[in-house]
Amino acid sequence: MAADLQEKAEIIGLPDRFNEVFGSKGWICVGSAMAVTVMQDAIKLAEAGKDEEAEQVLVDWFTEDNINLFAIKRARRFHQARLRDDQLNEALKLYLEERYMAAVPLILIACDGFASDVSGVSPFAEKADLTVYDSITGHHTGLPTLIGMLVKGPYKSRDDELNTPERHKILHGRALGYANKVVCAKAWLLMMALVDWAIDKDSEKERRSDAERKANHTLWDTINGSNWLIQALFRGSDATFTVCRLNGLFGYWLRGEDLHL
Repeated sequence: MAADLQEKAEIIGLPDRFNEVFGSKGWICVGSAMAVTVMQDAIKLAEAGKDEEAEQVLVDWFTEDNINLFAIKRARRFHQARLRDDQLNEALKLYLEERYMAAVPLILIACDGFASDVSGVSPFAEKADLTVYDSITGHHTGLPTLIGMLVKGPYKSRDDELNTPERHKILHGRALGYANKVVCAKAWLLMMALVDWAIDKDSEKERRSDAERKANHTLWDTINGSNWLIQALFRGSDATFTVCRLNGLFGYWLRGEDLHL
């Protein structure tokens, strides 16, 4: 029992821990993508000082099937132009052929167009608001932080190898050392994050209203909605025993002897 609770607690804290360890390297936790075990394994390797091995574990997750599901198929509901799907599939083909010099810019272009269709503004625009209520991806340590890393200005042209898909530098032809699998995988992660962000954004109002409704839900609403508990309250001496057993649900202040039944 204790072990199960500890495991669940670790999973709940996994997004924050993952972003803490890998956020500065261009990896973020996306709510619907990347297996829990993959993130856990990568964190263990990073904590052991094996940064390259940790990053390789993450890169290896970006298979044809995973990219197709999380970056392409889930995006289709938001497309305003049919050719967006063709664009993403072409980028996947280039990725599988290891033609990263062509794949990375195409993914970044698709990311820009996709997000602009959803929100009406480029996610790379200055002061673009990418936060989303109650969203793992939209958390300020997630997508907003990642975008901030990718929009550094195009200074002078350079050949040194990049480790992140720095959008401005790549698309303005300034950074030329982006043609590697790590950068391409992170570009796909960006697309997955934008899809997840779009889905969370689409349901944001409904989820916020639901949370506000639950926050205004009083103890009496809970008791009043539980027919079996109401019946117990009118069963005389048994009621005191029944309510005492419910302390764990309603808090230690609720004691049977205080009810004066």
